[in-house]
Amino acid sequence: AISQLLKCDETEQREIYNEWWNDSKHLVEDEEARKIDDIDKIDITNDRQLKLLGTAFKYNRELINFWLRYCILPDETKQFTHKIIATAWDTGLTSHLINGFSGTRDKSKLFPCGLNQIPPSTIDASATDGLMAYLMKNQEYKTLDVDGKSQTFSYLLEEICNPENAYAALIDCGALLSGGTMGDAVQYLVQNLPVSYEGVIYYEEGWKTIDRNGKKTNKINSSIEERNGFVIYDQKRCRGADMKLKPDAKAILTLKTLLTKDDLMQAAGRMRQISGNQTLTVVANNSVAQEIMFVNKTECISMIEVINWTLINTVKYTEKYRTYWMKQGIHFAATGVIEECIRKEDLKLEEIYMDSHGLIQLSEVYDKEITLYNTSHPSINHKLLDEIKSVVTSIDTKLSISLSIDNECEKEIEEEKEIEMEKQTEIPIVQVHAETNWNNYQVTQFTSVRQVSKLTEIQNLKTICKMHYPVLYRVNWPKNIYATQNFIKTVDSLQLSDYLRPVIFLLKFQDGVLLISPREADMLLPKFRGQYSTFCTLTTLTYWKEAKQLGNEEHKLQLGSTIPFQFTAEEDVILSALQLFNGDTTFVVEDVEGIFAELVGDCPRSELKENVENRGHSRTYKRSTLQRLLNYV
Repeated sequence: AISQLLKCDETEQREIYNEWWNDSKHLVEDEEARKIDDIDKIDITNDRQLKLLGTAFKYNRELINFWLRYCILPDETKQFTHKIIATAWDTGLTSHLINGFSGTRDKSKLFPCGLNQIPPSTIDASATDGLMAYLMKNQEYKTLDVDGKSQTFSYLLEEICNPENAYAALIDCGALLSGGTMGDAVQYLVQNLPVSYEGVIYYEEGWKTIDRNGKKTNKINSSIEERNGFVIYDQKRCRGADMKLKPDAKAILTLKTLLTKDDLMQAAGRMRQISGNQTLTVVANNSVAQEIMFVNKTECISMIEVINWTLINTVKYTEKYRTYWMKQGIHFAATGVIEECIRKEDLKLEEIYMDSHGLIQLSEVYDKEITLYNTSHPSINHKLLDEIKSVVTSIDTKLSISLSIDNECEKEIEEEKEIEMEKQTEIPIVQVHAETNWNNYQVTQFTSVRQVSKLTEIQNLKTICKMHYPVLYRVNWPKNIYATQNFIKTVDSLQLSDYLRPVIFLLKFQDGVLLISPREADMLLPKFRGQYSTFCTLTTLTYWKEAKQLGNEEHKLQLGSTIPFQFTAEEDVILSALQLFNGDTTFVVEDVEGIFAELVGDCPRSELKENVENRGHSRTYKRSTLQRLLNYV
């Protein structure tokens, strides 16, 4: 945006920049402000000044509007009268010197006509598909009992670092590492893998290694051999990459939704000695596992069900892209060479969206597509058109396809389908947990929160997250926040992500707090009505936050205690932690940055955002205190 501004007239530059600065100058300290308070001081080649500009203007609406109006929209909303089309037909059939290699042939039906896969010259090579299927059938399968990108990311890394598994490589065919960054993944692995691994080998703008001390080196210059480190094949490296692992190496291979057989076999092929002593453990998260069970109509999953699922996905993939194959073939036959791959662009909404869905014969699509070209032109390749027509006729079935939509419209429709699928997702029916009664008559006499354990089982927040809510397990929770079992257990399920109880009622002691359920609060209320405890307070999180905002140390609960809120540093930490656990996006404690940094530690931002989503506060996240704090940390 600033680069574009500097291209404007000098008067316009100064006027626009002053508007931006007046909205953002309060975000920068006076000493720093003097470095960027005038357009004449701006030097976009100065990295330190650019970082300061980012701090000042990253939330500036006027600057963002300027950037959209002058940088983004002019490029992204351009319209052209014609478009250039080049496809696999142009690549494969315009040269007589085409040579290629494919280890799999499952999608050969989508090859351009005239481009054929040469059959293997030996019997052993012909049996490759069957041999791989047989070898894969004997591999191990596991379901990772998680959903959501960030949860799957964390769980996968913990599974890898478990010394009992002894994995030598991750073949991330299912892109389960997409819930975090490659940098986060390798740092976690280096710190948590068994000491027998010298480091991690991964791809990030080239193959690199990172040793136990965190030193990163280009792989070609590294002393870490592939057989002595842990290798990560990201999704793009699941084809073609070759690493020399130990003869008895074991790898973990991930699955994704709608995975096809050739993708699975290519990924498994990274284990070059899989026909010997190398082995695989194939894993999928809950959503993919549900897909496999649905397709196979079974409750149990083995590798046979996985292979069958990929075969069905391959058939669906071929059917889906048959239409594109046909349209691209017709266009190639009508234009002939790459230099003439120009097609008129029709931008009328009627043409783009009309008849975009429904069941229709593939031959009908052919007949409609062929009318877009002048078939009487001498350059038309009628022989190729006849061959395409023959293929279409031989496989003619009713398909749910788009008649006239192009790439952008197709993306919009796919997004609509994804939204519909998300809306239709149902939370499994579970049994509501029955709360247990406990003798609470002594609570008002207890001087410490830990004494409540004499009456009922309590757990601290760290243990609760470890057992029931792993999204927030890596937060450094204060050790003096406890909860009763009635607060923790809302349903009879181990994972409580979809059934978390919000923090409403709590018992506040001098040395900590105890989170309780609304029913427990009702039971305790008579103990506090008409009498006052000098040791604990029955209060609510909302009341505590309001007291903090008012800043009145004598603020007391109407029924409960003579103990005022002290607003000590320790209480500020507890209050901020409870707000974080509750998914709040605005914090009442002033100067919360230091507290927040201590709480968050190495917990990924994605997991904290996921907690906000689970708590139903997503709409309040943008431009909130929490978003600012995450950027700060």
